[in-house]
Amino acid sequence: MRIRIARFALYSIILSLLPAVANAQPINACRISTAENQLVSLGFPLQAERLANTSNPKILVLPYQLKGEPKYTLTEKDREYFTQAAATISQLSQNKSNISFVFGETINLDYSALQMRISLMLPV
Repeated sequence: MRIRIARFALYSIILSLLPAVANAQPINACRISTAENQLVSLGFPLQAERLANTSNPKILVLPYQLKGEPKYTLTEKDREYFTQAAATISQLSQNKSNISFVFGETINLDYSALQMRISLMLPV
């Protein structure tokens, strides 16, 4: 029994010392080609409208109020989430893209939540 445990321990040590080898496809195999007449590019090469190509984009945030729902206003906590997202994007782009948000007034819509779900074909 002790010999089996010793062999198992020895094999475990030998296996743990072997270098780990990772295999992956080349990045070209993962790229999505750009579709014809596509408004926003998801493919490569990155089109000019992508945030990575814009150094100081301003993004307009328009909160909306659905008919029959409780009154909605953008809170300071909501604004913090946008600020955190901007900081994360800036960090991921290595400070090449520094986003600023412009917060608009809440827009009142003539749709209820149910009408919105039906028009978007979401389960009710």
